Formats: sequence, C-alpha cells, structure tokens
Amino acid sequence: SGRMKEEQCPKVCLCLEVSCCFPSSVLATRYLLQDEMQLENTKCDNCLFNTMVALQGLACVCYIASMFEPGLREAAQTVDAVADLVYCSVCACMQTQHRDQIKFRNENMQCICPIVEGNPMLAPPQAVMTANPGLTFQYPTINHSTGQAQGVPVPGQGYPGQHPQYPKA
Repeated sequence: SGRMKEEQCPKVCLCLEVSCCFPSSVLATRYLLQDEMQLENTKCDNCLFNTMVALQGLACVCYIASMFEPGLREAAQTVDAVADLVYCSVCACMQTQHRDQIKFRNENMQCICPIVEGNPMLAPPQAVMTANPGLTFQYPTINHSTGQAQGVPVPGQGYPGQHPQYPKA
C-alpha cells in the first residue's frame, strides 16, 4: 500500500511478507484480483476451500480428543499432516492461478473493471445518492468475452436520473 515505505526495499518486504504472512498474502492477492477483474469462485474453488477447512477442523477435533485419549495423538498428527499437505497444494494452485490471471490482465487491459473511485464494492457516489435517494445504483460490469464495460453511461447522454441543475454532458 506504500504506507510503510516498502518501495525503498521491496525485496526485503516481499521476503517478510511470504515468510511471516504467507496465508494472508495469498488470500489478499486472490481477493484483489477477483475485485479488479470481477471474478468469482468456481464450484471447484469452493469445494477445495471447504475441504481444506474441514480437514483443519478435523485435525483440531483429533488433537482435542487426544487430550482425553493419549492413544489418539498419532492419529491427530496424521490428520494434521494431511490437512497441511492439502493446504500447501491448494496454495500452490492458487498462486499459479494468480500468476496466469496477472499475465492475462497485463496483456488484456480491457478486462480490468473500469476505474470507480475506490473499491467497486463501496456505496455509490454521494452525488448519485443525494440526487435520487430511491435510485438503485449499479457499478459497471465487464463482459469478459468482448472486454466491453456494461452499464457505463455513454458520453453526451448524461447519467440516468441526473439532477436537473446539472448541465448535460
């Protein structure tokens, strides 16, 4: 984000990020790419994530059970190792997907969501809400097959529901 002066030593910051905050950095990259390119998880993505979380939960339950039955300690360690293996595999797949999406984005700039002040998930601009309190505002979407933005006002036509005091564009 630039607030911690990381542009002065990017390699050190990158090393710290992947060493100390690896899970957070992978998920943050995923969320940023999904927002920027208006992507959603597939059913396969959700299945992988749910399996990963279920295995971590099972490992936790096994460790708790091993506190009462010491013979389950080895089983708990095995389940934990399997959960870690699945987690590492899913992270590797996500990072490969990130690399491919970033490469595609850099080669096809039209796939990026039109720049809207801040995050497209934020509330509509205040001027829109003030002019028409009952208006349902929708940010533009991208048709990824054509690269065209949909829902973007055409210059010269003004915005739908434009307040009469504003001149036509």
